[in-house]
Order: sequence, then C-alpha cells, then structure tokens
Amino acid sequence: MIGVDETGTKYVIALEDGIRESTQSWTELLLSLKARGFLEPKLCVSDGAMRLWAAISEIFPNTLHTPTPPRQRCFMHKTVNDHMPKVIQPKAKFDVARI
Repeated sequence: MIGVDETGTKYVIALEDGIRESTQSWTELLLSLKARGFLEPKLCVSDGAMRLWAAISEIFPNTLHTPTPPRQRCFMHKTVNDHMPKVIQPKAKFDVARI
C-alpha cells in the first residue's frame, strides 16, 4: 500500500502477504494500520479491487469514495484495461505519464 501526502510525496505504508481479492486480507491490513495510528485516509485509489473497497467501507467509513461507480480508479489501469480502444492507449499512457 502506498500513501501520497498533500505535496505529492509517496510513502510505502504497508507491504504484507495476502490474497488480493480477499476482504479478510484487506481488512486485516487496514486494522493493522489503524492499530499503529494510521489516520483515516481522505481518498482511496485502487485498480478496482472490489474487496479493498469493502474493507475500506468497514474500517474507514468516512474515506472519500463512493460504494458504487464512479470510484477513484488508478489511471494506469484505466489506460491498459480495455477502457479505451487499443489504438489510442499509447497516447493515453503518454499523456497520463506527463500529468
């Protein structure tokens, strides 16, 4: 799990074994963070991992996300996961990297 502060600085917040599509794994990770003093995040961005959204809703219910689309999804995943025609994906990837 990576966190980003207001200045755009990235931090590794957690690195643990788990099952990516397991609500229990995500819940355990978030509870571990919470026990160590991690404050509720203002926003959660993911590749669309549904189990992460379920765990966030349970452990940090005030985090700014919606329980149904549109969720804050990772732009990299949007450009590589058939969300746009393959012919424009290279330009989209370039534009996202510039941003």
